[in-house]
Amino acid sequence: MPTRRIPVTNAPRQRLAVQLGDVAYRLEIWRAPNDGYWYCSLEEGDGSPVVYGRSLASRSSVLPAGRGGQLGVMPVDPLSEQELGLTPWGRTHQLVWQPD
Repeated sequence: MPTRRIPVTNAPRQRLAVQLGDVAYRLEIWRAPNDGYWYCSLEEGDGSPVVYGRSLASRSSVLPAGRGGQLGVMPVDPLSEQELGLTPWGRTHQLVWQPD
């Protein structure tokens, strides 16, 4: 199964319903006002928490092992070493789902 891009905007707080593999999740992404970096929380459709307040960093998955794949931040340019940090979504980074 191919990598799938999750549509994220530059709104400071976003809530999305996403299907990752066979599981429906609720994803919340926000930009912290104190440091300007991006964070996320993820829960299953029934409200069971999966991760809470995890910082989003390039090339790292926010999902624990055994969830059927990886949900993480990847550079738009695969050769880029730039971190997500304060840059806008879509210009330098994207949120992607990569099934196992």
